[in-house]
Amino acid sequence: MDTALLIIISSIVFVLALWVVVGLRHLSVLQRNVENSWEFVDEKIRVRHDIAPLLVEIVKDGADGGGGENVRGTVGKLIERRGLARATTGASSEKSEKEFGYVTTLDNLIQLGRHHPEVLRNHYYLDLKKEFDDLNKDIENRVEDYNDNVRLFNGHRNSLVLRPLGVVFRVGMRLEYKVS
Repeated sequence: MDTALLIIISSIVFVLALWVVVGLRHLSVLQRNVENSWEFVDEKIRVRHDIAPLLVEIVKDGADGGGGENVRGTVGKLIERRGLARATTGASSEKSEKEFGYVTTLDNLIQLGRHHPEVLRNHYYLDLKKEFDDLNKDIENRVEDYNDNVRLFNGHRNSLVLRPLGVVFRVGMRLEYKVS
């Protein structure tokens, strides 16, 4: 009888240990997928931040003939909002709000450039404007992939089998990123 009891207890311990190891590995793989997909989003956001100084110079040079005060005001806002957006890291609602303010101001600067014929003749301006539009579309696609990975992770994290592991080992839920 003692041998049978020992085998049963050993089997239960083995199954529990296997459950913990496999469950944590599964959660860590899903978590790594979420982090990797955020890195793809963040990479494109940084590229979008890098085109702002080029656009500022082109629009400022082209607006020297008139409307300079409006451009200067927009440039001041753009510099401030770019700094705030760059300082905020991670996929959070705060990052989303800061990026929305930055993108809106950058779009306003592009719109101001359309009112100046010299700016419109500048092929760098047109290339940067196209790059800005392409980056926004690419960011939206990558955010959608990120959010899909977050939903998958959160769904598995909340499953009946993995929820106890998530609570015990403090594997938290991930937040979706909103593109405004």
